[in-house]
Amino acid sequence: MPSILKDSGIELTQLKVRSIGPGGAEISDFKIGPDDGGILIDSIRLDYTPSALFKKHINRVVISGISIDARYENNKVSITGLDELLNKKDNSKEESETAVPVTIGEIKIVNSTLDFGYEGKKFRIPFDISATSFDKDLLPHNFNATIYPDGNKVRVSGIWENNIIKLAVKSDEVALDLYEKILRDMIPVNLKGKSSLDLVLTLSIDPFTIKDISASFKLDKSSISYSGVVLTNPAVPLVDYRPISININSKDAQHLNFEISPIMINQSRLSVLSDFSGTVDINEDNLKGDIKAFTRLLTGDNMPALAWDVAIEKSTDITSVKIGAKEGEENFGHPFSVSINDTDITAVSPEIEASVLFDKGILSADYLFRLKKTDAQIVDMSFSLPAVSIKGNIRQDENNMDQYISSFTLNSREIAFISPDIKASIPEYLVKGEIKYDPDKGINMEAGANFKKGVVSMQGGALNIKEIAGDFPFSWPLDKSYDRGRLSIGNFTYGDYALGPLDLKIAQKKGDINFTGTVKYPPLADMKINLSGSTSLTSKGGTTNIKADIPAYKPGVDIDLGKFAPALKGYKFNGLLKTDGAINLSGSLMKSGLNITIEKGAINNNENKLALKDILLSLTLDDLISFRSPFGQKIKIGNASFGDISVDDVAFDFRVDSLSSIFIEQGRFKWCGGNINIQSFRVDTEKDEYLITLFCDRLRLADLLEQFGVFGVTGGGTVNGRIPITISKGKISFEDGFLYSTPGGGGKINIRGTDMFKAGMTPGTPEYIQMDIASEALKAFDYSWVKMSLNTDQEELTVKLQFDGKPENKLPFRYDKDLSRFQRVETASEGSNFQGISLDVNFKLPLDELLNYKGALDMIK
Repeated sequence: MPSILKDSGIELTQLKVRSIGPGGAEISDFKIGPDDGGILIDSIRLDYTPSALFKKHINRVVISGISIDARYENNKVSITGLDELLNKKDNSKEESETAVPVTIGEIKIVNSTLDFGYEGKKFRIPFDISATSFDKDLLPHNFNATIYPDGNKVRVSGIWENNIIKLAVKSDEVALDLYEKILRDMIPVNLKGKSSLDLVLTLSIDPFTIKDISASFKLDKSSISYSGVVLTNPAVPLVDYRPISININSKDAQHLNFEISPIMINQSRLSVLSDFSGTVDINEDNLKGDIKAFTRLLTGDNMPALAWDVAIEKSTDITSVKIGAKEGEENFGHPFSVSINDTDITAVSPEIEASVLFDKGILSADYLFRLKKTDAQIVDMSFSLPAVSIKGNIRQDENNMDQYISSFTLNSREIAFISPDIKASIPEYLVKGEIKYDPDKGINMEAGANFKKGVVSMQGGALNIKEIAGDFPFSWPLDKSYDRGRLSIGNFTYGDYALGPLDLKIAQKKGDINFTGTVKYPPLADMKINLSGSTSLTSKGGTTNIKADIPAYKPGVDIDLGKFAPALKGYKFNGLLKTDGAINLSGSLMKSGLNITIEKGAINNNENKLALKDILLSLTLDDLISFRSPFGQKIKIGNASFGDISVDDVAFDFRVDSLSSIFIEQGRFKWCGGNINIQSFRVDTEKDEYLITLFCDRLRLADLLEQFGVFGVTGGGTVNGRIPITISKGKISFEDGFLYSTPGGGGKINIRGTDMFKAGMTPGTPEYIQMDIASEALKAFDYSWVKMSLNTDQEELTVKLQFDGKPENKLPFRYDKDLSRFQRVETASEGSNFQGISLDVNFKLPLDELLNYKGALDMIK
């Protein structure tokens, strides 16, 4: 063996013989190359028989544990420790023509690794190799190899004969992150999933050429992400799951066929299912390609399919590209739908045509995009465009080869917009322009948009705007400014009030087309409404903003709210009012909003004894069409009085759901020195019954009794509990309201106006005497606990009080044994000392007079 290696120009520097015998030999610690490098081999086993050995034949060589350190640098592969030896061999003037003195039946290499360095990174690749049918230079006719990159398994087999290698490569379930690690520094791509490869190719070694190739590459449960675009396996309804399959076939080096299917292309919220196929013909001077694609947009229930044809032809002087796309046969002539964000779009017969020609370095191109019967649905709003087309051309200026000129026209007819509240239409919308590009001057554009006879109306006829016309010239760069545009409204009516005509000035300034104007609102003659707006030329899809605002406005006299809502006749308002609203049109989407602020507001109705003072309202409506707001709107009222009931620091958080519905998230106010909290409920004009529970915390008992019509009450002590209130068909009732003192938290109560407790009772009756005693006791009473229940009976509020305690003083009553009851005496000194007593006091109040709630309910409606 040392002589064989020496004849090959390889130096054997280390060798240990473990065993040798008539059936085989084993060598360990085998090292080729210099001491400071080279190739290390754990063991070499030779299998032979005495008769085969006599014939200089070894049946099998098994090499185990080869460790090779290699790298790719300076456009060549280097092996640590062997480069010098290999260079000596290459530079040797004498070439040994000595044949290997033995023949070998099979060589196996097992449990071996290649540490390969590339671009500053190390890749460890375990491998096994087997080879048979060797020639005199030990070059195998058949070989098989298995490599294990990053724990994956790849099988390679081949046949080497007469300068030709037929190679087959197979892999199953190779993790895609293996390729990501290799490509990471060259392409920032993210790979996930599994792949399989079935490759067969024929190679000519000298000169190196590919004779033919057949490859099938499959991706399963995969994801390939690059620059915001994600390629995945299809996983959508109506599409059977299949791995992505990439097939390439070529019978020679000049003609190539390929297929890629099916593949899902995702970007943002756009998903396209695609299949590709084509042919490429290459010779020395020409390239010709024909690519066919079938794409299906998967963003709606009806999935539009487009059949694409792309023809590419390149010769020495001319390159031409022709692109065409039409509906696929499966949905030809039928509407398709697409959902993007909250927009549902349907259209018929999409058509794309484009041709690009490079002739002796000069570019020219034509393009056309056309859609029919296009409809867009945004929640409950819809746009309709019966026909839309964009047509244009691009040409290279023959007098200035660096300059390109493009003329274009966008035309849409009978544009219509419909929502539950608004209907609008424009008979024709036209944009025409010309774009010039120069590498030194950049892009310059002159264009103009024009429409007329536009109409806007509210469903039901409350708002009508007619004869809307616009003329918007614009140019690029956006630093150009002018004020020759206009937007006009011939007739503007709202209900019984007419506004307009209105002319708005239009100006382009720093990327925006701006308009300004002012309009009066007849019901409030001293109020001015400012209008302004802009259309951005830099936003994607085009954005139009319309703003209206009322500067800080305080009426000179109180406003009768009956002008705006007949049910509020007699209610007067004053305060500082500020509003600002906006409508935003972005592409086919429309957004609107309104902010309303009231400061130091007041509402009163003297007839109904209702007064709201120090009103602070902060309301934001984020959709004027459906009239709704976000959560967390706030209203605060410093003091509110309804008849004899008065509350302070009222605060509600709410959300407006529509013109007829408000959701109260929570409420709170101060009453009788304590706090009242209200949980969520909904106010809806279509409902005539509500159940609201007041959660009471530390209400002062004395104040509470006075609010319920009991006069001359003093003392301490608080009560807690809840008071359910039902509002049904315009009436308020109390249902099982219950308040109680905190255990261990008694107090004193002094009631001077106790005669109301005995009202309607017959003197001398047992009931009267009991109430008479209770009335006297409550004039100065120490209680350990108190309970109060509230219920409505017919039109009256029934209040039941229960006290447990003792009077502070003697009561003017003495027990009469003959009558078996207490009798009133002249003075308290003649009376009795009650050490412990439980008092039950019931009284009724006319609820409508107490609350005078009719006005409040009118306001809710």
